[in-house]
Amino acid sequence: MPGLERWTTASTFLSALSDALGAELTYYVPTANDGSAARSHPGHGMNETQVEAMDRTAQRWLAEGNGETVRIDEPGVGIIDVAAVRSHTGDPHGALLVLRSANDRTDRSTAAAEMELAASLIPSVLGATLAGTARQVLDDWAASQPGPRAAFMISVDRLSATNEVLGYRAGDTVLRSLVGRIEYWAGQRGRVARAGGARYLVIRTDLADEAQALREVDRLRALIAEPISVGGIAVSRSASIGVYVDVHRSDTRPPQHRLTPDALLWGATRACAAARAAGGDSVQVYNEGNASGRLARLRLDLELAGALAAGELRIHYQPEFDLRTGAIVGVEALLRWQHPERGLLSADVFVPESEQTRTFVAVQHWVIETTCRQLAHWRDAGLAPDVVVRVNVPAPQVLHGGVTRVLLGALERYHLPGELVCVELTERRMPADLDRLAAELATWREAGIAVAVDDFGTGEGTLSHLQLLPVDVVKLDQRFVAPMTRDRRARAIVAAVVGLARALELGVIAEGVTGREVADALLALGCRRGQGNALAEAMPPEELERMLGSQRMPEFGVG
Repeated sequence: MPGLERWTTASTFLSALSDALGAELTYYVPTANDGSAARSHPGHGMNETQVEAMDRTAQRWLAEGNGETVRIDEPGVGIIDVAAVRSHTGDPHGALLVLRSANDRTDRSTAAAEMELAASLIPSVLGATLAGTARQVLDDWAASQPGPRAAFMISVDRLSATNEVLGYRAGDTVLRSLVGRIEYWAGQRGRVARAGGARYLVIRTDLADEAQALREVDRLRALIAEPISVGGIAVSRSASIGVYVDVHRSDTRPPQHRLTPDALLWGATRACAAARAAGGDSVQVYNEGNASGRLARLRLDLELAGALAAGELRIHYQPEFDLRTGAIVGVEALLRWQHPERGLLSADVFVPESEQTRTFVAVQHWVIETTCRQLAHWRDAGLAPDVVVRVNVPAPQVLHGGVTRVLLGALERYHLPGELVCVELTERRMPADLDRLAAELATWREAGIAVAVDDFGTGEGTLSHLQLLPVDVVKLDQRFVAPMTRDRRARAIVAAVVGLARALELGVIAEGVTGREVADALLALGCRRGQGNALAEAMPPEELERMLGSQRMPEFGVG
């Protein structure tokens, strides 16, 4: 698998996977021939108590045999998420267990989707070869049928809740009833195979196109939703359904243009995972670009530690202007990755998957160190005596990533006044413990470091952040700024935020300034600072040096 060759053993791969999932430890237990647990493969750093807890959980989960993705609270150890490891055909291969801290805030649906995606990587990375009933359905039956083929991966939602409340016998009754409905729906031109746990693969050859397939899915969902009587209780379930249609298949098509059985099943499985990630009770049609994009981002996360060691990371700087004169008054440090195969990647391609991991803590430290060193170089050259540099830091890292130590150390090392550094906290990722965060930020304020709330107005608890945290600046999100000259609601939001900031004696910076018209509208409301790609894109430091030499954007001058 491209990009994963460096993980040559189970333990090193699982350790990297722990970082990718933002977990403490990851554990893989393959299934032996008799269905029991075979020799386990723990990630590095597990103590004896954790190993015993993970082993005990794996044995119990495998013995139950339902294959459900579950979350278990293990007292004294933490939260253990468990997902089935299957081949790309959906056949069982073992269990992936992830240990999270007891205060981990990852919600169940997000954790389940991430676990299933991570589990899907294991057979490819560890070289597993698998076979089973789902494969037989494709190879022995579907491949021999003429006409278009449609693959449906159907995952029954929340079956574990039925098991917990009514017992496993009741859960089996519900599942058997649902399977009967699925078989009835598949009809004579369809075949059904169990794909592990409460997941079922259906192949049909009587559907002409995607639109007809989706109409049939609506009929299936109605069948599944009909109540089932179990011990006098009416139980209703739903399903997450992934769809992949080979609408162009014909016996005359060249072999290289036909979907292989592997591709058909892979697409339906990925679409089903997307439906589960959307919260269940939904339908997703396989889209190769979207599915491969999610997997590619996870691979990037696994490669990030190597990229840092290999010197592939870069910092580009986007100028911030005084909208009255065009003078450069600040620069925002933006992380980039010069990937050897994919070229220059912006942070939004790889940071969302990585910023909760231990690897990204090291990356964040590198960003702070590199940015402060660059600012010191510009000051020594007389290029930026009063320019403020702004560094993005995920708010949770302030509490757990050692950011304060690294930041204060860099200021001392490069002889920088704290007033020339501003840390931007993204509002969408504020931790729950705002009191601890406020105490940490107060330490920064004592050193003169300013704090900005980035993407202001897009997260939760906006006003409470301004009330409880020692904030100096709010950054207006570009989704409000860019359309403000043509959207009266956007303009009203910008005006309200600027007025609030003025009342609280906070600075305001507008992101997404698209040109002179928007700049004038901001100035009329009292916002004097802004940035945006239309004014100047983020650029390498050597390019910015030439702009700093002029100290302004000439076309912004007032004459």
